[in-house]
Amino acid sequence: MVAMIKEPLSKIFETALETLGPLLAKREDAMFLKNRFTALSYFKKYGMPSKQQDDWKYTDLSRYHFENFLTPPEPSHTSSLNKIHPLLIDPLSTQQFISYNGYAIQTFKPAHFDIQTRPLSGVEDPPKNGLEALNRAFYMDTASIVIPRNCEVKEPIYLFHVIDSDQNTFMVQPKNWITLEENSQATLIEIYFSLGENPSFNNIVTEIRLAKNARLNHLFVQRSLTQNLQIAHINVQQAEASDYTTTALLLGGALNRTNFQIDLNQAHAHSQFYALALANAKQQSDLHLCIRHNQPDCQSHTLTRGLVADHARSAFTGKIVVQEGASRSQATLENKNLLLSSEAEVDTRPQLEIYNDDVQCSHGATVGHLDLEALFYLKSRGIPEQEAKKLLIKAFMGPSLEGIPLPLRKAVEDLIDAH
Repeated sequence: MVAMIKEPLSKIFETALETLGPLLAKREDAMFLKNRFTALSYFKKYGMPSKQQDDWKYTDLSRYHFENFLTPPEPSHTSSLNKIHPLLIDPLSTQQFISYNGYAIQTFKPAHFDIQTRPLSGVEDPPKNGLEALNRAFYMDTASIVIPRNCEVKEPIYLFHVIDSDQNTFMVQPKNWITLEENSQATLIEIYFSLGENPSFNNIVTEIRLAKNARLNHLFVQRSLTQNLQIAHINVQQAEASDYTTTALLLGGALNRTNFQIDLNQAHAHSQFYALALANAKQQSDLHLCIRHNQPDCQSHTLTRGLVADHARSAFTGKIVVQEGASRSQATLENKNLLLSSEAEVDTRPQLEIYNDDVQCSHGATVGHLDLEALFYLKSRGIPEQEAKKLLIKAFMGPSLEGIPLPLRKAVEDLIDAH
């Protein structure tokens, strides 16, 4: 018997990119195509993350056959919009970028800010890992948004990405660039929705840059109804006195791995991070957060909740790094988890890495079940057991939703209820 030698993933992806050459040649110039192959050279260097790496000890990608995922063809705009329309939070909004399997099928360009479907000009920093390199090699249309200085965008900006694996096992590489210039303000709603019966691979990179005194309220939502593998990297760079508030809602999917890295790069930058991760059946959720205090007088506050049922598994790694010169830093980190079955599992790792004595930092984590005394009290007041459990669960989740603007709260609660 002749042993079959498995071709390296880097070679498989290189062949796939060469096959896309004619399509890409119609959409961009030769420089962009060259940059894609350069990105693949970084993927060859880094490869896929493995459990041997400490940051990935709870996420096992070795069981996925990435060589089987295909890049989707260009969709029909009309039929795709008809399919997506019922899923939209605000179908009437004109500030909405919609992509279907990585291709923009609806975009907008209001007079007070700019949005493009190609990356901004300039040289990107090298990718930090193999997944970011893969995204840079295979992205199609990007949402590149620039909010100019002294501009307040009052209505939410929606980025709605749908991956539909109904026809095949697709991989999609959404890529977003968000820049808020000095003294600007905006609310960004970034949503990923997975459809279809076949497995799919959604590999996301969002780059956010906040200039001096810029303020961004960011709602990041992942919702999957399928056997979807989703990995996201959200990288945030904050300048002096900027304010970044984000709420991450992780709702379903066979495996969801979400990475946030927030860098407080200048004095008086402020970050508030909220998250709610729901997992049931045999789903797996893994939230990884790193906030770095790089300059003095910065603040970060983190509050996350995990709700795990059936045979699901959830993991949280949260790290606050206070650099040597970052005096008078203030940071809090809290992770609480609720187990709804005896088979559910949670791993939690809150971490502080401090190189400065003049700081105020705290962290903590809990894992537990519903409070039986509270449940008994509600039942003794005539509330049926299932309704009582729902009330306790809603109270547990409540603090993780505090960062969501009130006009959006009802839509978010509907998404959670539908999970």
